[in-house]
Amino acid sequence: MENLEPPVSSGTGLAEPAPEMPHSGVGIASFVMSLLATVGFVLLFLYVFYKQATQRYGPTENELVFVGLAVIACCVVALIALILGIVGLFQNDRRRIFAGFGVGISAIIGALIVFVIWFGLTQT
Repeated sequence: MENLEPPVSSGTGLAEPAPEMPHSGVGIASFVMSLLATVGFVLLFLYVFYKQATQRYGPTENELVFVGLAVIACCVVALIALILGIVGLFQNDRRRIFAGFGVGISAIIGALIVFVIWFGLTQT
């Protein structure tokens, strides 16, 4: 049988609640960075669609270089967020909710990037 001990009392007759675990700092960083990468990708796609719709010949070469470098920067931020989220998931003495959200959002961003690259390569 299990050893069932009564909750610790402070002398007032009320049981004291268990101390709450703090949130993981790297998990919060992962979550924030994955949100920044998501907002960056959305803004970049909106910018490209706007330029395509308003300019007669589409975006210029300089604009495409800017978009390409910005996409690479967002990919790096999403990858760092994924790594930080995985680290946050393995912290035993911390809450893991933000780390889980960071990993999930970063994984979705990664899957969308792979899909967009695959879609672009198959269009001829």
